[in-house]
Amino acid sequence: MITEFLNKYFKKNNKLQNNEAYALPINIIKNFNKTRPLKARKHLCNAPFKNMFFSAEGDVYACCFNQKYSLGNINEKSLKEIWNSEKAIYFRNQIENKELINGCDECKYSLYNKQYKSTLISTYDKYPGHSEYPTYMEFQISNLCNLECSMCIGDFSSTIAIKREHRKPTESPYGKDFLSQLEEFIPHLKYTLFSGGEPFISPIYYDIWELIRKINPSCNIMVQTNGTILNEKVKNVLNGGIFNIGISIDSLNKETYKNIRVNASLDETLKNILFFKEYCHTNKNYISLSFCPMQQNWHEIPDIINFCNKNEINIFFSTVWFPGKNALWVLDSKKIIEIIKKLSDTKFIIHNHLHKENIRIYKNLINTFENWYKIALKWENYKPIEIDPIEIMKTENEIFQKINNYYAGINNKTSENNIETNIISKLKNAFNNIPNNDTKLKGLQLICSYKESKIIENIYREDEEGLLLLIKNLHRFRDL
Repeated sequence: MITEFLNKYFKKNNKLQNNEAYALPINIIKNFNKTRPLKARKHLCNAPFKNMFFSAEGDVYACCFNQKYSLGNINEKSLKEIWNSEKAIYFRNQIENKELINGCDECKYSLYNKQYKSTLISTYDKYPGHSEYPTYMEFQISNLCNLECSMCIGDFSSTIAIKREHRKPTESPYGKDFLSQLEEFIPHLKYTLFSGGEPFISPIYYDIWELIRKINPSCNIMVQTNGTILNEKVKNVLNGGIFNIGISIDSLNKETYKNIRVNASLDETLKNILFFKEYCHTNKNYISLSFCPMQQNWHEIPDIINFCNKNEINIFFSTVWFPGKNALWVLDSKKIIEIIKKLSDTKFIIHNHLHKENIRIYKNLINTFENWYKIALKWENYKPIEIDPIEIMKTENEIFQKINNYYAGINNKTSENNIETNIISKLKNAFNNIPNNDTKLKGLQLICSYKESKIIENIYREDEEGLLLLIKNLHRFRDL
């Protein structure tokens, strides 16, 4: 979800903008390679040589982070044609030339900021390669989900799509033909990742897991779940493969958890976590907890580290860029430095390598906050340039027109009139509360670069205060 925003619509500055490819400085590549395994250094990025990522719309990408450069769509080409397509070959050739292509923004900026160990490229360094087939596949092909998390959107939750965004269910492009084509690829797979949505309620995922069980039972399967679904069907499928489990949990406080993970029970989730932990530890499989640091829960970060260390579970922090009512990067420097100080003052007892790794990830998170603090300071000391209101209004009207165009394409538009009016009214109120200067214009231009659906999804999940805070600070998002 978040990477889609970064990859499709985020531009940093002229030095880093490009339409096709960008060659990184040699010194950055050398310093980055010092942090990587020797075998991984053959390519600047191993994703296009090893991986296929499947999106809900049927588009196939080299990784889950670059969802701008599509290798092809399963509605138009076979899996084999996509893997060997001209676009895939072009991508690999650019990587061979030590160049990142259009859409690799997040990794590009991480390398420039010397965040080598947390660069997303490293995700694909550990996987083996094959001369003719991918050895890793990532499936994000279903948005079926039972929760309505406050920071989520309908693309990743069918419940949100229907209840919050008033969207009608769409037909999935993934069916029997796709499953049939997978049979040729499954024997070569070493690892797979399933996310969504909630994977344990998605029928197509059970079909793929059954194929893996029959064709390649030694393939590692990673499931990113919200931890709320545990029944006999889940237990049976776990016994039929090598399942590694990632569980999303954003609070150990019942009230906070309920407000973030709408429709979920913390008691039930914690009970399920203990089951998944026992399953993974018994079978020597990987288990992790994913925590989204937000305004509502950042003070719990040390608690979640202690919980993970106590239960011998790996921690993973997922950055929340939107909505403004949740995100930390939109806060002022005074608040961010308060967070940094409180987290830095916390001490942990380390007993083993897993604890040490969790603390390393914790310190990386603090480093991220320190970078946000510097960016906040920069913009707080910046003197905005006044902009002609006509120019501001022109960009605002382009945004409103995008919203109008979106609803014009919906059947039974009359039923959507009030929704459309309310969304535009909400935006206008926020825009009117921001002075007409260059920082406002930069924020408006960023909003205008989003697809219509993305603009609307983000307005749906914001309260008025969060929307105003977000728009006021979008200009510094470019520096992140």
